[in-house]
Amino acid sequence: MDPAPSMGYGTALLQSFLALVAVCVTAWWVFRVAMKRGPYGLRASGRIQVIDRAALDGQRSVYLVRVGGRVLLLGGAREAVTLLAELTDADVPTSATVTEPESFASVLARLRGRSPGGS
Repeated sequence: MDPAPSMGYGTALLQSFLALVAVCVTAWWVFRVAMKRGPYGLRASGRIQVIDRAALDGQRSVYLVRVGGRVLLLGGAREAVTLLAELTDADVPTSATVTEPESFASVLARLRGRSPGGS
């Protein structure tokens, strides 16, 4: 009996590449399905909208959430969510009224009495 012929280096490389492509395609597909379902496998109903989020540190954040017609300011910690305030739509700035924050260089230059980029 003849022993089975050994696989060449090129064949092993091709098989490894094809396996890597298959894993990447599967991971991409699972990610797409998960994004459509929302967190924890729940479908987003559209009634709850996170308007903005600000991280305070690694374990605490503040969320601005619209639920139906109400706007809530929520504080989130590692194991709890607390209602901080209920706001009206007038209290929530629209994207047109929100300005971009100043850069550190421009703030420093303004404090030193110079224009940014100048010496």
